[in-house]
Amino acid sequence: MRSIQMASGMLTFNPDKIHKTFSVGDFVQFYPQIIIDYYNLSIQEGPYLQHIIYDIYKFSFLPIAKYFNNEYKSIYKNCYHYLIEIFPDFKLFCFNWTKPYQSYLKVGQWYEGYGQLSNCGNAAEYNEYISSLMMDRILKTGKLTGIYENLFGRDFKKIKPFRYENICCYEDIHDSLGYFKNLDAFNINVSKYKDQSIRYNCIDVLLPAYSNVIFCVDILDK
Repeated sequence: MRSIQMASGMLTFNPDKIHKTFSVGDFVQFYPQIIIDYYNLSIQEGPYLQHIIYDIYKFSFLPIAKYFNNEYKSIYKNCYHYLIEIFPDFKLFCFNWTKPYQSYLKVGQWYEGYGQLSNCGNAAEYNEYISSLMMDRILKTGKLTGIYENLFGRDFKKIKPFRYENICCYEDIHDSLGYFKNLDAFNINVSKYKDQSIRYNCIDVLLPAYSNVIFCVDILDK
């Protein structure tokens, strides 16, 4: 069993396509996804997954397969999505929309960096180059052990300027905290949030603007 914390988007993509209101104690199925925000070559080969806060992790990873990106192919050539391995029993999908293979992740090379855990849905349904068998193999089942609010969004009004005119996005909130360009500052800035916690029994809650929900999930062994 492995306990993880993931962004609320994970529960938008249940394989049966039926909208559900999940509560603590429910069992969920999801296709794990990693959004890679920062990476560098790993000094030492070997897996680790270190929780920082909310859905953000520091981790080492190994790209083990690539799948041709069928979007924007006339603009970005030789661009691929990836299958990422952190542990042999924990593989995640990684979307890459714009970065060509020659200047991005190489299959078989160990890296380390920071990223956000969420869910990607079944990527094989939208891309003929992605194996449905592979997606079936990474599908996870877990028990929902906690639901709590990501409090970063409560401070969004302090951010100036927004990158998209008058609309605040999650990247703006991260940038204001130092993530990921100044990780020392980020760790200091988020320390206050670690002492705060707003928990819920189910996801059917009304959240403030730009807030979202984090799910604690115990992944069940197959």
